Amino acid sequence: MAYAACVNAETGNYRDGNHGAGTGATVGKLLGMEHCMKSGIGSYAVQVGDLKVGALVAVNAVGDVYDFETGPQGRRAAG
Repeated sequence: MAYAACVNAETGNYRDGNHGAGTGATVGKLLGMEHCMKSGIGSYAVQVGDLKVGALVAVNAVGDVYDFETGPQGRRAAG
């Protein structure tokens, strides 16, 4: 089964967002679940010449989302 899982992992079935490890991910739980918002999983890869670098991140943080240009994101008014 482990070998089959590795083979199946190469079939292009990965998606960013609320999929796989990102399905239950949330952020902004520090002030309670009524303040939290969905998070997820993201990836990035780059190749420069023969060098290949990739990153995969699942975000499930207690803290809030903060954009340095617009400020806190977790407590925006609806609408």
